[in-house]
Amino acid sequence: MNPILLFRWITFVLAGAVCVHVALYGSYAQVGGPFRYLGVWALFANFFCASRLIAQMEGRVELRFDRIIAGTAGLNAVVIVSYWTLTLSNPSGGLRAGEIAPLPVELYLHAVGPALQIIDAVVFHKAFRKPWASAVVLVGTVFTYILWIEVVVRTLNQTPTGTVTSGLPYAALNSHSGMERAMVYGTLLGIGLLVLAALTAASNARRHRASLASIQHIQNG
Repeated sequence: MNPILLFRWITFVLAGAVCVHVALYGSYAQVGGPFRYLGVWALFANFFCASRLIAQMEGRVELRFDRIIAGTAGLNAVVIVSYWTLTLSNPSGGLRAGEIAPLPVELYLHAVGPALQIIDAVVFHKAFRKPWASAVVLVGTVFTYILWIEVVVRTLNQTPTGTVTSGLPYAALNSHSGMERAMVYGTLLGIGLLVLAALTAASNARRHRASLASIQHIQNG
């Protein structure tokens, strides 16, 4: 089997297995269940991306899905930064190990899974061809998630509790005012957009170097 196709099948199977685990065995004690967490949103996006990349490589679809795959890579960057900063820099206010799922599953959600998708997007698929469209996908997804947790999840849940509000899935956010939370959301989105811009620039530079090398080869030949 082609090594890239094998990599994508491994990514697809892992993402699919974790999707099933989270959907079936995640806690639904609170409104929204495991879907209160951004990492779970990214998980299902990763599963979709892997399925489309396999289908495209096997000739079953012609679309490249560049904007979705690149936008998902930016979303994964947001997931990695938000999870590890909230959990490690402030353990009492972030997530507790195993809160979403058993620890190995959480490590997949917030490290392994995002890394696999970003590697494919950058190294194999080279998805960063439509930066503005990819930015729209990223911004739209993050804003939808913010509306979901602020309007629905926070309103309908009583825990976790904080000094300002309650119900937001990441405990530390409940001790921030609305303006402070907006700044947190804006910072995380900005990080995702910066990562997207950096990967796009690197991809363009690599294509430019390849084009110059090809021209030089033709001239020398």
